[in-house]
Amino acid sequence: KLYVTGHSIWALSENWPEISLEPLSTPEVFYNDEVTTVARYPNGDEYLRVGAVKNDGYLRDKNNVPPLKDAPTMIFGVNVSQERLENWSRESDGWMFGYWRYDWSDQTTPIKKVNTSDMTVESEYPSGFGCVEGQRFYVYNMMCELDSPGEWFYDKNTGEFYIYPKDNNPESKILLGFSSNNLIRMQNCSNIEIRDLNFAGTRSSGISVLDSENIKLFGNTVKNVSGNGINVYTSKNITIDSSHIYNVGGRGIAAECGNEQTLEPGNVLVTNNWIHNFGRLNKTYYGALTISGCGNTARFNTFYDGPHLAIQFSGLEQTIEYNDISNVLKEAADMGACYTGRSLVKRGTVLRGNIIHDINSNSDHSGQYGIYLDDVQSGVSVVQNLFYNIDGSGVFVNGGRDNTVTDNVFVNNKSSSILVSAIGVGYGIGYLPNLGIPDISNYKPNEAYMKFPHLAELAEDDNPVAPKYNVVKDNVSCKVGKVIDLQPMSTGVTVAMMKNWSEYDDGITVGMNVFEDPDNENYKITADLSKKLPGFETVDYNKAG
Repeated sequence: KLYVTGHSIWALSENWPEISLEPLSTPEVFYNDEVTTVARYPNGDEYLRVGAVKNDGYLRDKNNVPPLKDAPTMIFGVNVSQERLENWSRESDGWMFGYWRYDWSDQTTPIKKVNTSDMTVESEYPSGFGCVEGQRFYVYNMMCELDSPGEWFYDKNTGEFYIYPKDNNPESKILLGFSSNNLIRMQNCSNIEIRDLNFAGTRSSGISVLDSENIKLFGNTVKNVSGNGINVYTSKNITIDSSHIYNVGGRGIAAECGNEQTLEPGNVLVTNNWIHNFGRLNKTYYGALTISGCGNTARFNTFYDGPHLAIQFSGLEQTIEYNDISNVLKEAADMGACYTGRSLVKRGTVLRGNIIHDINSNSDHSGQYGIYLDDVQSGVSVVQNLFYNIDGSGVFVNGGRDNTVTDNVFVNNKSSSILVSAIGVGYGIGYLPNLGIPDISNYKPNEAYMKFPHLAELAEDDNPVAPKYNVVKDNVSCKVGKVIDLQPMSTGVTVAMMKNWSEYDDGITVGMNVFEDPDNENYKITADLSKKLPGFETVDYNKAG
């Protein structure tokens, strides 16, 4: 059975109870340890484009309110041959995947109808954000599209399985990842170590740890699973060390531990892991690492090769340091390699000494960032990181306050080193419930939060959604579009107002000659330049990854 998956299913589940917020991923087949794909069109990693839209399938009315179950489905034109469309119309269980409106939100849906007379397809379900002409999609789970080596199809009506092999070797091995179970599940466990094992072949996740403590996972390989590589939920003192996680349909590691109210740390340590080719099936918000809760650490990891973000973090007092992150956001727009958002109150996270580089997207839309603090996210420190070869900006502070961006190095970032907006002012006070503050007039942080600057007096602030108290200084830039790009993005806000609210200093702009070995992407600044920057704290980037 296939399930509706993707980012925008949160908007569907309330009115369509058959849609789960935690669905199983698509079953998969692995040929000689390589990923294959259910029969699809176009083949490989190519996409079709949404044609003329008859119904956009937007799940909300003109007032942006979710309607009842009679929301219109998506109906749009497709640019394929008449013969191909006729073949689709004879399929009994065809599906579609698409970035239907935004390149930061994906969703799958069964195909309800293929209309050969007007060359359109209709979805079974609407989209959380509707669809627009020109966006990318593909169709899959169609026997008629089984036409390329490395594709397969399972006929659930007859129980017959078909595969187009990649070679003629009779000794080739086929692994069916059709199980719906974790390969290992630990719950209410303690003092266990699992090391040097290989895990592969499930449409669920590789290893799951729940309600447990003092667990160490060391030197394991998790590959060829449709779900996440490793899950750790509501546990403490968990170490994931020296793992190799790849070819996963979802996240590499998902960790949600620690108490966000009392700030008791989860003490999850994710260290020295090698995670790549993640988010193959669930393409948005399924990165190498998702970390939430309080008091967890990710350090010395290497993350690369994903369609969307690498690290999604939330909660409080997380430490993300000395990680090497590259070649992500390959299909994304308006997204960061490291991303968080939407909290004025969950603070204290530090991103330090990370190398974020070669962030380039095939999206038609702009907005690729190294670190993205979205939608008024506040209280994050971005210090001593290296950003180079990024399509957009190194750091984007999208409306937040009490954020620190210091002692970073930016090289060859097309848009700017640092982008800052005042978008929260445009959102207005009515947006505060989305930021963890239901009632600003009565807001008082709990005792554990009193240590965070300016939270205690937030209720008395004349503009609590303005980007105040940010500190951006002592950064080094080379070959960037701009150094600090202040963009109000809100009516009534000026750049002068933004400068009055926070501290902004361009730092220093340099040439390539100040770096130790730029030809080999060693962007540690020379000792001579260090002497000219008494406030700049350098870091040994060789520690990263």
